[in-house]
Amino acid sequence: MNKFVFSALAGSLVGATGFANDTEWPELDRELAALNSAPLSLDNHEGIHVSGWLISAITSDDTPGDDDSDDLSTGVVASRVNLSGSLGSNYSFMLGWDFTDTGELYAPAGVPVGQFGTGGLTDAYVAVGIADGIEFKMGAFRREFLASSTIQRNHTLFIDRSYLGAQYASRDAGVGLSGNFNRVNWEVTLQNGHSGNGDDFSYSAHVDFDIMGTSSGNEGAIGAAEGTNVNVGLTYADDGSDYTAADAGTIVDGVPVAAGDSRDAAQLAAYASLTAGAISAAVEIVDQDAAVSVDDAATPWSAGIAYMFGGDYEVGFRWDDYDDALGTNRYNLVLNRYIMGQDLKWQLQFSTGDNDGGPTDPDEPDIFALGLAAGF
Repeated sequence: MNKFVFSALAGSLVGATGFANDTEWPELDRELAALNSAPLSLDNHEGIHVSGWLISAITSDDTPGDDDSDDLSTGVVASRVNLSGSLGSNYSFMLGWDFTDTGELYAPAGVPVGQFGTGGLTDAYVAVGIADGIEFKMGAFRREFLASSTIQRNHTLFIDRSYLGAQYASRDAGVGLSGNFNRVNWEVTLQNGHSGNGDDFSYSAHVDFDIMGTSSGNEGAIGAAEGTNVNVGLTYADDGSDYTAADAGTIVDGVPVAAGDSRDAAQLAAYASLTAGAISAAVEIVDQDAAVSVDDAATPWSAGIAYMFGGDYEVGFRWDDYDDALGTNRYNLVLNRYIMGQDLKWQLQFSTGDNDGGPTDPDEPDIFALGLAAGF
């Protein structure tokens, strides 16, 4: 059927050339070019875009004090498929699945992450442009919180996200309003939060600002705009639910609720990033109990620096301070070899740490990893 239609169309066009004069040739060329480049579509759909990534790694985990822990294993770190597209002039949609990285998933309140019925659902929302530069979306999505938590997974400088970035990478269901004005990006969200379908909602307000240049959406210097680029961001979020001693052991954004503690899951985050030629740097910090003063409130932070050389290589260092009861710190070193930029790269990473729990504490293993990340 398609062969017949295109053959007939081609025949008609060829036949038409016999009647074309000198002034009609340019118009005919434009029509042929438009026909050749026009996407196939159905009804009001403007096509579906498929994207994703696959990150695999060979890992050697050597936990101090455990002679049997120096094991070599191969695994899949993340395997994502995204479907996105436009619906008419103002509407768009996003559907995403990750089949490996449970920290990226959407799970309704009360359901363990990774055990939701769909198995690997990440994003599932529809967005509509309601004004110039302003967008409303509804469904399951990840709120803007830290740059390290929202950056595309295969665009990270290291094989893994930072300690804080991993904590805030999951999704929740709700509504969001976002926009940009000149150098300022902003977002406000209202999501189900820890109470699920209860009366208490999670809400957040985020703003980031390009003080100089333009942020690239990558970690490190690769893909950065020329010159000096400085971006800073600030986010406030609150789950809206108070947790008391009866909820001891509840995990709120990675922070356990202690007996006698009364925290309302308020989070205040700040971050900044810099790229200047081959050099890049980033820092982030989160006050994980911003609204209620508690003596043991955690304020973890991460800081890193990287240098790109030879055009295709980048070396980076990151320090993650958990600010937990054990005083855990992780030190991460990575060497990247870019084959096709962020779309295809090798990553050689070493991670170690220390804390106050003694040399056999499981939070301070030495980890070597060789990763291969491919995006499409």
